[in-house]
Amino acid sequence: MRLELFDILLPPLLAIVVSLLGWGSTRAINGGRPLNPTQRIMFFFGFWFVLGMGYSMTVVGALRWPHWAWIPPTVVWALLLSSFAWRRYRRQRESGSA
Repeated sequence: MRLELFDILLPPLLAIVVSLLGWGSTRAINGGRPLNPTQRIMFFFGFWFVLGMGYSMTVVGALRWPHWAWIPPTVVWALLLSSFAWRRYRRQRESGSA
C-alpha cells in the first residue's frame, strides 16, 4: 500500500471545489440571495459525502483492489451520513413541536 501526498490532498480539494461550484450555482438560481437553511444543510452533508467517497476511492486504489470495490464503502458512508441527517431532522422536529 502506497499513498502519496496527491492521494491524501485530492479528496479534500475535490470536496471544496464541488462545494464552491454548487454554492455558486445555487446562489445564481436564488437570484444572488443567500442560501436558505435547507440548502446549507445539503451543502454540509454533500461536502462530507464527497470527501468520504474520495477517500474510499483512494484507499481502494492504494490497496490495488478491483475498481468496483470503492462502491461498498461509499454506500456504508452514505448510510452513516444519512443516519446523522435523519437524527438531526428528528431532533429538530421534536424540539419545534414541543
